[in-house]
Amino acid sequence: RHRIPYGEYNIHTTDRKGIIAVQTFENNWNGDERGDPEFANADTAFYDPMNASMPDFRLESTSPCRDAGIYLTAITSPGGSGTSFHVADAGYFTDGWGIEHMQGDTIQLFGTSQRARIVAVNYDTNTITVDTALSWKENQGVCLAYEGEAPDIGAWEY
Repeated sequence: RHRIPYGEYNIHTTDRKGIIAVQTFENNWNGDERGDPEFANADTAFYDPMNASMPDFRLESTSPCRDAGIYLTAITSPGGSGTSFHVADAGYFTDGWGIEHMQGDTIQLFGTSQRARIVAVNYDTNTITVDTALSWKENQGVCLAYEGEAPDIGAWEY
């Protein structure tokens, strides 16, 4: 029951003088076409905003959103191996941003079981550095670590 149709969000300029683009989220779940995503409890009733357990957007075991996601960005470096590579958009990931006790994201190369923790992100050059060597192909997808055949659509992996 979101007030804006799925997949289209207006992006405004800093001077607020108009729309400069329409952003579409790849593989976004459209419940009108694809059905109920089967969240644990996403009732449309209003809840106490101080109750952190509501709504509960975890997926049920029968959710069609399980293993239905795609990667967040793709590697733009030529195929190879190592601990550093370029991606189309590093903005999806964090290295912990220097916050005490906060670790970088654990990423996974799409379609493989290869995982590594991000230790540095250069957002200007879209370069990611990880804690263990990976082997990749150019244009291979990069996503947060997942279980199963593909990431789950939604905030949490089932």
